[in-house]
Amino acid sequence: MRLLEGHYALGAEVKLGREPLYLATVRDPVDRFLSDYYYRNDQRTSWPAGKRERHAFWTYDIDRFVDHVYAQRAWNQINVQCRYLGGEDNFAAAKRAVDERVFLAAPSNRLNEALQLLRPVLELNSTQAPRRNVGKTRRASPPPSAETLVKIRDMVSEDQRLFDYVSAEFDALYRKAAVASTSRAA
Repeated sequence: MRLLEGHYALGAEVKLGREPLYLATVRDPVDRFLSDYYYRNDQRTSWPAGKRERHAFWTYDIDRFVDHVYAQRAWNQINVQCRYLGGEDNFAAAKRAVDERVFLAAPSNRLNEALQLLRPVLELNSTQAPRRNVGKTRRASPPPSAETLVKIRDMVSEDQRLFDYVSAEFDALYRKAAVASTSRAA
């Protein structure tokens, strides 16, 4: 078994010579948007000197950045999770992909439970997911304003639908697995 980990659009992963089995995690889209902004700020020093000052990520604080992006409707990095899963930036395409191509989709805040479901099949040593990419900039920055959060929610509305759908489907699957486990134990 070979496991590829990362951000791959369905079908765009490295080819390993056999049909892939897709496992997907979907993150709360507002948190993902904020995380992306702060992650890029943490990466600023790794960019070439002439490019650092030209990016809105590094020019504005989070509130001004969202105002800038929102006013321009420059939403080219919005609904990214729908785009990765469905090839388009809309919920309908992502839902179709989750329903037809993904073996297990889980919300990222329930990753430990997803690993519990996979443990019997993958012989996992642990069902505790590691935490990665916790940025320095986000921890040291004031939280975004309520108005900023409303704008972000508007921009990521299709990803929000996807997150809500995956969360509900995963919850139903997890409950079903718990009932089956209880029945086997009885």
